[in-house]
Amino acid sequence: MEVYFKGILKERKFHFFYQPIYDLNTWGIIAFESLLRVSDHPKLNIEQFFLIARSNHELYDLDTAAIEGAGSATLKQIIEYKPKYIKLDRYFAKNLASSKEKQQIVQLLTNYNVNDTILILEGIEDKKDLATSCALNVPFAQGYLLGKPQPILHYKTQYQFHNSIYTYL
Repeated sequence: MEVYFKGILKERKFHFFYQPIYDLNTWGIIAFESLLRVSDHPKLNIEQFFLIARSNHELYDLDTAAIEGAGSATLKQIIEYKPKYIKLDRYFAKNLASSKEKQQIVQLLTNYNVNDTILILEGIEDKKDLATSCALNVPFAQGYLLGKPQPILHYKTQYQFHNSIYTYL
């Protein structure tokens, strides 16, 4: 795997896909998440890829080619750091419609410090979960149901950017 990793890094056999983040009030794209993918292995676990880079003392080289943003926060950190954005992973979106517990957590974070902190719910893959997100007033969402990761050219040719919102052509 080490030799394979060095080849990927040296030959730049990776690229980025972009997944839209939608404003659930206007149904416009307000941002994109950039996702690193390895050309030869599109399903390669990217976190594992970064671990290999670290163990080979080549994390700096990989970081200069791509920025890593993986992590999680505790409620304590949310209160202390006052983040501008809170992004809930797909665990919270999956079966949201049928889980009162998940709905309560999502509602709590939707209502938390509304003026300063914005909630993004990722992993929306089911129409019922999307409808529940809307009912809970989740402001922003992302997921395969809304838009799959694509090369940026797809979005440049399919959408028009105007007033900070992407709209379908």
